[in-house]
Amino acid sequence: MTNLPAWLPREVGGYHLSDHLGSGGFGDVYRGVGESGQQAAIKFLHARFTQDGDVRRRFTREIEQLRKVSPFCIAPVLDANPDSQTPWIATEYINGPTLREAVRENGPHGGAELQRLAVNTAVALTAIHAAGVLHRDLKPENILLAPDGPRVIDFGISRALESISVIASAKMGTRGYMAPEQLTDLTLTPAVDIFAWGALITFAATGKEAYPAHNEAAWLARLLSGEPDLTGLAEPLLEIVRACLSKDPSQRPTAQELLAQTTTMSLPITRQIGAVGQLSPIPPTKVAMEEDAADDWYDSDVWGDLFEPTSTDADGTADTEVPLPEHFLAHILARTVTDLVRAGLTSVRASLIADTRYLYLKDIELPEDVSFVRELGWAGLSAPEGGGLLVQVEPDRWRPTDQILEEAKEPVPQDIWTVATIHADELRQVAEAALAEGELEIAEDFLLQASNGGDATCSLILGVIHSRRGDFGFAESLLRDIHEYDGLPEADYELGWLLLVTGRSSEAVQRLQNAAEGGFHRALTLLGIHWDRWVRMENRNRTSGCARPPRPGTHPACCSCRMKNHP
Repeated sequence: MTNLPAWLPREVGGYHLSDHLGSGGFGDVYRGVGESGQQAAIKFLHARFTQDGDVRRRFTREIEQLRKVSPFCIAPVLDANPDSQTPWIATEYINGPTLREAVRENGPHGGAELQRLAVNTAVALTAIHAAGVLHRDLKPENILLAPDGPRVIDFGISRALESISVIASAKMGTRGYMAPEQLTDLTLTPAVDIFAWGALITFAATGKEAYPAHNEAAWLARLLSGEPDLTGLAEPLLEIVRACLSKDPSQRPTAQELLAQTTTMSLPITRQIGAVGQLSPIPPTKVAMEEDAADDWYDSDVWGDLFEPTSTDADGTADTEVPLPEHFLAHILARTVTDLVRAGLTSVRASLIADTRYLYLKDIELPEDVSFVRELGWAGLSAPEGGGLLVQVEPDRWRPTDQILEEAKEPVPQDIWTVATIHADELRQVAEAALAEGELEIAEDFLLQASNGGDATCSLILGVIHSRRGDFGFAESLLRDIHEYDGLPEADYELGWLLLVTGRSSEAVQRLQNAAEGGFHRALTLLGIHWDRWVRMENRNRTSGCARPPRPGTHPACCSCRMKNHP
């Protein structure tokens, strides 16, 4: 048994808990083994949510939704107890990879394999919608490729079809697979699942997202006003997918229509994919790439002089391939983890490392027998047995060693920042990491997104940045909003400083006093400086014969000093 959290029971419903299978927004999933050896996937509500009545009701509703749907196309419920101290649900354990894992390891689907996936997922949607349920988060991670066909999993955000609506700010769905209407307050219909099906099949057939984008803003713009990238899809599937990705929900086919269309279409046979299994261990990795690709790769300034490729043989003749050092893939994985941590993640799951490594492998083709698992393990072993590049902080989480993190100097790639925003617990983490890396433009973008989402701390940081830059109007609006809705004493202090600088001393004094009373004692220092200036100005005006010496917080018209920013 792997190390289990202290809050987790060791046995539920006759199942002894084994290894950790994955995590979602509201729960962790563990493998359970019964007395006769039968296995189950057991999902527990996160400990931090067990006292939240709304979340417990959502968890209970998930169980109800699962029981409504025909079990042949999903992972059916075996047992559940939503009323226990730690609510749980046991579903059938599906022994197979997710669609994303299969595409990552074996490449895009084609021919009969692609049609089988399209038909089986259309059958699943037909059964789900017939039960009066919609999924709302259909994506490659939620399709398990079981030996007897694909299964749809994770109904964590499913809802009964009656009275469904979502506000634009709610995070219900996954970027790349959300329909445009999920960003509005329109009532949702089964058409959202049809849209997600079109995006899912696009990924399965091409290995790419239907709406690729480098950041959230670009994705939103393309989703709402642009067209999907369907390059690589051929007829007749192209026409079906294009209809599913229509921005008008009424123009998309129903699940039953989709099933009829995919069943009768004919796709060309392209290749056969072998069974997906564990990659076998191999000797230390040897990687080679074309010489032109190597030149482009080193021009990217990602590695500096860490690896020095050679383009000639020992006799000086030109070589068509450039060999790279042993365990090159392990160094790629270490760079992936390091940059994700620099971008704000505290640690990185192995599955995310596997997905993100390709950002560093553009134009580089790895041999078929390269083992991701072996190279990751080597990176985590101390020298001389391994590379000493990574530290395994949990069974499925990794961090770079302190030395590797300290020595990382190259800029974090833009795509890594985007990945970090998707997987960070809070966008604030990524914004603060960008500030620490000196990426002010990136930080401001994330701070603004978080501020718009109601994060008062990010609004405060953004206000300070614009205030020090001299953009007082925008800074003041941010700081006043914080004062009105959150009452942070730090916001009162920064607003007081801004008001002093812009010559509005009376309100500035009040803000600084509020900040001091709220426990932000630095405001007392600024108040002291202000009062000291006022006393000196009063004495000077008396000496110059000013009939009405200025009082704190005022700037009378008769004051002889005529200072523009009189305190």
